[in-house]
Amino acid sequence: MLEVLVNGCNGRMGQIVCDLIEQNENFILKGGFDRITTGEFAFPVYHKIEDIQERPDVIIDFSVPCATLAILE
Repeated sequence: MLEVLVNGCNGRMGQIVCDLIEQNENFILKGGFDRITTGEFAFPVYHKIEDIQERPDVIIDFSVPCATLAILE
């Protein structure tokens, strides 16, 4: 199984991607990252990069360019 973190998980497309990942048995949604945490997900959502504890296999990014550069570090 492929472990995934979604950057921009609270946006419209990010929410759709999270739903699709959770429905697929080949993926595990390890967490999300967004500047706003809503508490509406069954997985951890971080708003500070340094707080992310999960080490996913891939990051799916549906955010803004500056957030992409920050999480790539």
